[in-house]
Amino acid sequence: MTRLPSSIGNLRHLRYLDLHNTDIKWLPNSICSLWNLKTLILDYCRKLERLPKNMNYLTSLRHLYLIGYPLIEMPPNIGQLTYLKTLNVFIVGQSKVCSLAELKCLNLGGQLLIKNLERVRNPMDAKEAYLVEKQNLCRLEVYWEYDLAESGSRKDVESELVLEALEPHPNLKLQSLRIDGMDKVLEYLDNDFPVVEAQ
Repeated sequence: MTRLPSSIGNLRHLRYLDLHNTDIKWLPNSICSLWNLKTLILDYCRKLERLPKNMNYLTSLRHLYLIGYPLIEMPPNIGQLTYLKTLNVFIVGQSKVCSLAELKCLNLGGQLLIKNLERVRNPMDAKEAYLVEKQNLCRLEVYWEYDLAESGSRKDVESELVLEALEPHPNLKLQSLRIDGMDKVLEYLDNDFPVVEAQ
């Protein structure tokens, strides 16, 4: 399957939509008319790079699964989906529209992977995610997209401060952390976390 017809928006009573592992390249804007949709599964849609801009209209959405595809950034105002309980991936955007502050009002549980943390301009902005209040999270993964040519002592220190500012809920036990190309952060974390992988 490579495309979803725009007529999908006519299924106003649809509650569950599973498109995982398909070759769709885009979702029609009409999908944002599915006001009763509670679960949307897009895991491993490897050709899908963006979500519709009006995803915040899916006011009944409780579960959004996004693992395993090249999402560039989150749609704007995703933080307005206050019923959302599952969001397994959050991509930090280039602008404030897709900042970590979008996570502030979401009572998320399960797994959360936060990508592109190098886009956080001020480490204190990481506090706006309010992870400390998300007691239902059981797994947290964080990723920076620096390559070895970009990594350096200044970026390592910035990343260390962002990691501190994220401040997850104290009940969340960090079991593993993977940081690519950041030797200084690795040295800082070595004493605090039992399992650290680096490349």
